[in-house]
Amino acid sequence: MLEIMGLNKDRITSLELLDQINIFRKQEGNRAELQHYDLLKIIRDEFEEEINEGKISVVDYKDKKGELRPMYILTYNQAKQILVRESKFVRRAVIHYVERLEEELQKDFIEKYERQLLGFDELVKRNEELEYNNGNGKYYKSIYNIKWWKDYFILDKKGLGRKLTEELIRLSGELNIAYDGIYPTFSNNEVLVFHVKTYEEFRKRLINDTEFRILPAYRKRF
Repeated sequence: MLEIMGLNKDRITSLELLDQINIFRKQEGNRAELQHYDLLKIIRDEFEEEINEGKISVVDYKDKKGELRPMYILTYNQAKQILVRESKFVRRAVIHYVERLEEELQKDFIEKYERQLLGFDELVKRNEELEYNNGNGKYYKSIYNIKWWKDYFILDKKGLGRKLTEELIRLSGELNIAYDGIYPTFSNNEVLVFHVKTYEEFRKRLINDTEFRILPAYRKRF
């Protein structure tokens, strides 16, 4: 396909279309070769309104003599529309060619989308790893990333973090849900991370603990 600076892949030039028409006219054996200036006349006649409104672009190219000549840039559908003036044989053959171009365009789009998707998945994976390593993963979180503690505990009371950790370790064992240890960027020491299901169960028990039996020394009294 003729390469033109800035030409989208979903377009075809009148010169390219001419080449294909003449290839199949020759194969048909009973049609004269179409000249480019005649094809331009057909395009102007067929798309007079679109050309006047600037919806079809005209650009210059250099012919074999090095002289500048005009050619139109058409969409694939516009190219097919031009072919209604050709014989059944030529029309079918050139439409098949244009459809191959459309298939290639669609394939390129899908491949590009897949590459972008893979890149997005990798970005998500890296972000999830970063969040996990900072104690705020999708499934495992440190006690420092739980926002609802303030609803149940006096946060500035000394020793609360250690007591919460002990309770979560015990509850993880009871639920048979593993917990993990990380070394996040905000700490030089190991920080434990617990599964969100463990936190969910702990919160349910806090809600039902109307007598404040869970860590009573640290609880808010409503």
